[in-house]
Amino acid sequence: MGECSPMQFEGITRQRFTCLQQAAAQQVSVAIDTDSGSASSGDGSLSIMWTFNEATGVLTLQCTKTPYPCFLVSSRLKSFVASCP
Repeated sequence: MGECSPMQFEGITRQRFTCLQQAAAQQVSVAIDTDSGSASSGDGSLSIMWTFNEATGVLTLQCTKTPYPCFLVSSRLKSFVASCP
């Protein structure tokens, strides 16, 4: 399906970002190991870019490669972020 629009999430603390890093590794095999960067799943079917700004508490996520429609990706990313309170 290609590339989806970036999504911004506010109110992200360092603790919450750490939770998201761990969840990404466990749930979709994507290593988010820095405050900004890009990574792909083990099978290469999913690629994301992210930027976490600790000072503003904003996390930007963008799926740059996906086999799924963007509305599903958007819904999944919202649920993913919500899973780390």
